[in-house]
Amino acid sequence: MVFLGFGKYARADKIYALEPLVGDDRGGGRRTRVWVEGVEGPLVASRTERTILHEMGQEAGDSAVLDQALDLAERLASAAEEGRVDLADLGVSPTDVARVQELVDEGKINDKLARQVFDGVLAGEGTPDEVVAARGLAVVSDEGALSEAVDRAIAANPEVADKIRDGKVAAAGALIGAVMKEMRGQADAARVRELILQKLS
Repeated sequence: MVFLGFGKYARADKIYALEPLVGDDRGGGRRTRVWVEGVEGPLVASRTERTILHEMGQEAGDSAVLDQALDLAERLASAAEEGRVDLADLGVSPTDVARVQELVDEGKINDKLARQVFDGVLAGEGTPDEVVAARGLAVVSDEGALSEAVDRAIAANPEVADKIRDGKVAAAGALIGAVMKEMRGQADAARVRELILQKLS
């Protein structure tokens, strides 16, 4: 929930437009009209449009999703100087940002793939789910395929494999990188690491 001030809250995915108030109505440069789905007329928030958009992205954490949320906030803040801005006009909406975060949380895409999903949304290729399907961006969940890729990485890097067998676990990074490269970034790095350590323990 996004705090709007004056005791009011709104769901981030229901906010569809913001407009900074002007003149005396601006309240020290902080008040903003907020349009929310299902609410007749705008709500008046005691916060700036930039602050509201930043809060929409706070729960995303340090990730591509947060980067996109903050970028959205900056672009909206700039555009809002001209008056009301419909978030859909900016190419990606808070709903899109929230959905990409859900896809990451569900393990369907990783942070690297999330950036490609946003590229597709901004290019007008559809919703995050449609972009994932059309571009084939889903994380590879086939254990057999992952295991085979790990085996190939181990075979191609025997010296690194020996280091891991000797207890130098940090060396696994090189093998993880090799697997991720082969899988075009569409593997769960954490699961790849687990397989490497299992095979070399």
